[in-house]
Amino acid sequence: MSARSTSTVASEAAPLPQVQADQVVAVITGFLRAQLDQTGFERLVVGLSGGVDSATVAFLAARVVGAENVLAVRMPFRASDPASETDALRVVEALGCDSQRIDITPMAEPMLTVVGHGDEPELRVRRGNVLARLRMIVLYDRSAAFDALVCGTSNKTEALLGYGTLHGDMAAALQPIGDLYKSQLRAVATELGVPSEIIAKPPSADLWPGQTDEDELGATYDDLDRILYAVVDRRWSVDRCVRAGLSESLVRWVIERVARNEFKRQTAPVAKVSLRTPGIDHLYPRRRPGSRRPAAKPAG
Repeated sequence: MSARSTSTVASEAAPLPQVQADQVVAVITGFLRAQLDQTGFERLVVGLSGGVDSATVAFLAARVVGAENVLAVRMPFRASDPASETDALRVVEALGCDSQRIDITPMAEPMLTVVGHGDEPELRVRRGNVLARLRMIVLYDRSAAFDALVCGTSNKTEALLGYGTLHGDMAAALQPIGDLYKSQLRAVATELGVPSEIIAKPPSADLWPGQTDEDELGATYDDLDRILYAVVDRRWSVDRCVRAGLSESLVRWVIERVARNEFKRQTAPVAKVSLRTPGIDHLYPRRRPGSRRPAAKPAG
């Protein structure tokens, strides 16, 4: 089913709360400082696409660790829109952070030949997954070289709808904007000083020429976010959503998609055969794995 076939969501129904952007920035920067303190890292790596999500994360990272400790990595593919890299460079110039350009085309072409070059929707998705996972490989290599953590750029809308690639763009050490809906992100971006050209342009994963997120999803982010807020945050039933003026078919489509993509938000299930199993009943250590901080000395 395509969400595009549904009627427009009533703008007055289940309104998405306006965020207090300055307070959100304070919470997220505090989160980043706490995570860096736990792990002992002092630098952050951000994959910079030219979109508002990655730009916002880059600005947040620079506010926490300073621009000199942020590495912005641009990873174009041969079919990428040149305007995307232009916008990414706007962010680099505005922040004054270090940046590297790594063209993933030579890495991608052999695998894309295996996938195939047809125009079927399934092949487009598979090709997009290849590109997203190659970018993940680059980011984690750069994080090792730069002695930094990978800072994710996925928002709450993408996470709930599964609009991302497992072990690709959804992979990161930290997800600072993971609890912000896409339509809430604009206010935070404005508060941080993200260039207006980036905030205003149509969101796109830049998977193929002319691609936009909203065309691919079949509904606007504003409509999707209202429904997600109603069913996830407020826990409304379908009936209550419909009574509030939301499109029943779109509500059901969103609920089904959120449920179907739950696996992307969870670690892989583990078969339990022992007393204590990682991910099930092995208590999470106070000191995060990979931490640079010295372990606490045993008592006594």
